[in-house]
Amino acid sequence: MSRAPWLALTLILVGVMIGWDGAAGAERGAERPPPDKAKAQIKIDIGLKARAAGKIEEAVEAFEDAYEANPSNVYPLLLWGETLCQVGMYKAAQKVLARIPLKSLPAAGQGHVHLLFARIHLAAGALTEAATALEATLAVHPENELARIRLAMVSDCLGRSDQARDLLDKVVLTSAVPSRERILVYLLDVRYGNFLRAWESIGLVARRLARWDGGEDGLPFGWSLLTGHLPFFFLTLPCGLGGWPGLIYALGLMAILVGLARHTSPKEGHRLDLGFVALALGHVGVAWWLGSDAARLGFLQDDTALADPIWIAPRLLMGIHQCTVALYLAYALFSTLPPAWRPARHELYGSWFFCWWFMVSVLVFQSRVEGGMRWGGLAASLLLTFGCALAMPLGRYLFLMVGDLVGWKGSRLLAAPTAGNGTIGFTDAKIMETTILQHLDLDEFDEAIALGRKLLAGTDRKGFPVAWLAVIRALIEREDYVEANQSLGEFLQTFQGSSVSISGQLLSAYYKSLTSDHAGALGIIQKLPPERMQGLSTNEAALSFLVLGRCNLAFEQPVQANLDLTKGLSLAKNPLTAAKILCELVELEVSMERLEPALKWFGQAQSLKGGKKTSGLVKTIESMVVLLQGKPEVALALAQDACRTFPKTSRSWAWLGHLLCLRQQFDEAEKLLEKMAPGSSDAEKLMGEITRKGR
Repeated sequence: MSRAPWLALTLILVGVMIGWDGAAGAERGAERPPPDKAKAQIKIDIGLKARAAGKIEEAVEAFEDAYEANPSNVYPLLLWGETLCQVGMYKAAQKVLARIPLKSLPAAGQGHVHLLFARIHLAAGALTEAATALEATLAVHPENELARIRLAMVSDCLGRSDQARDLLDKVVLTSAVPSRERILVYLLDVRYGNFLRAWESIGLVARRLARWDGGEDGLPFGWSLLTGHLPFFFLTLPCGLGGWPGLIYALGLMAILVGLARHTSPKEGHRLDLGFVALALGHVGVAWWLGSDAARLGFLQDDTALADPIWIAPRLLMGIHQCTVALYLAYALFSTLPPAWRPARHELYGSWFFCWWFMVSVLVFQSRVEGGMRWGGLAASLLLTFGCALAMPLGRYLFLMVGDLVGWKGSRLLAAPTAGNGTIGFTDAKIMETTILQHLDLDEFDEAIALGRKLLAGTDRKGFPVAWLAVIRALIEREDYVEANQSLGEFLQTFQGSSVSISGQLLSAYYKSLTSDHAGALGIIQKLPPERMQGLSTNEAALSFLVLGRCNLAFEQPVQANLDLTKGLSLAKNPLTAAKILCELVELEVSMERLEPALKWFGQAQSLKGGKKTSGLVKTIESMVVLLQGKPEVALALAQDACRTFPKTSRSWAWLGHLLCLRQQFDEAEKLLEKMAPGSSDAEKLMGEITRKGR
């Protein structure tokens, strides 16, 4: 058989097999195209730019496309997982990173992957797993300082202090170490007593923060002061200290505070100091116990914000640290005040607790706590803040002022003076002074005098001239002229040449106008310096015009008296002062038989809201108007009612005596002199009328 046919058949079979193999190869090429390295690199660049611009979805999509374009390159997977970690998608990041064949990466790449796994575990609070991942990072890449620093902090959180100390000693801080890791090193250095490097570490962080522009919201108030090297070290110190060093440091701060408080207010016992230190350290200890581990874990986690609940206790510790030092200055300033004006020691300590609970209220309100817990915690902290506010200097006094302003009567009960016999604190003294003035406005002269005597006996009288003047005015209005004159002399001698002496001189002129020494009263008013007269309150100015009006009436100058009294009425805020001015004006109109102006003044008198003496004078004014209307019987009844309303009102008795003289009942009018203050101008006026008409 010839070989030619076999050769032809062989060639045909070879051709068929070559064709089949080419077709199969073409089919395989269609299923898995060759890697497109150029496209992968382009996608990587796009993803990096998108991530830098904050376009996370575009970045993730670009990294995914880059990996699909070149599956042999795991770098896109690394970028993909890293990006997911940055936005807090830790579960998705863990799945992506698990696809990376670690053995295909260099040592630095493997360490970076392990570091990302550590970040994922830290976000979940799994410290043990995070420590394992960080140890794996250092095993493959011993030069990774970030892993070493974080492992040192994790070891410290797990109670492995020896391992943490060894790792801390091996840390090398270069300019490439980020601020977060530097803060971790700072906290560990402070904790383990390496204060020199802690000072250096926090200094670089402070300089970096000082270069921050604040972004869109701008820099916070006082930022440049807080970011100084020393202020920032001092500000963050409480977050690092713990254990015995922290306790000793806290005791030192409290000891300085107690020493300043004792210097400012030396009249209270040692038990108060010990109680304050124990209670304050209890507050600090609880906050440190709640916030120490939370702060360190917060610095380890990348997605924490200041509004997270874990930062409440650390921020509280830093805040009270600053407030304690600020109170040093406040206590020192208090010590420069006169002894009568200094707060009591328990009030000084109360200011510390007020600062504490006020900051708790603010931090709870700002934090991202769940709704029910947030509002419950806020209500509790505000209640404690309110209680501490009552215990701080002038706290109850300010509460009394606000309560009176809004008309809440319960404020007087909560702000009642707590002082007993003996020395009275400044807050109690201010409350008592305010209460004295309130009694004076309500014509409660006995109460004002009793409380004023207690205040002046329990404090340095020089510290409370307003209360002293109020007592003198109450004595004058109660017509205890002898004691009022004696107290006036002591006041003028005590405050001779001071700015408050003018108020005493004005009261002296008022006293003289009521006791017939009109020339002396006018002389005092005329000698008062004009520049000091401008500093009088409206009530004092009204009183000065009342004195001038009475003097001009005594000197038979009714026109000038009317002008002075009218000016005084426009300024008078005190109801009793206004009633006295109106009484003089109406009697002047009665003497000139002018009914219409008298009715106008009577209308104003009816609107006065004062105490019993004011009401009695208003009835006296009504009696004058009724007499002018030709109703003597009604006028007499009203005058008698006025005298019964407040018996110690010589003005009302004098008018009643005048009505009796008009009825020719001189004996009855003379009997009224026994009920009037001896030496008063009203008594002398009635005596003169009885003498002229009845004898």
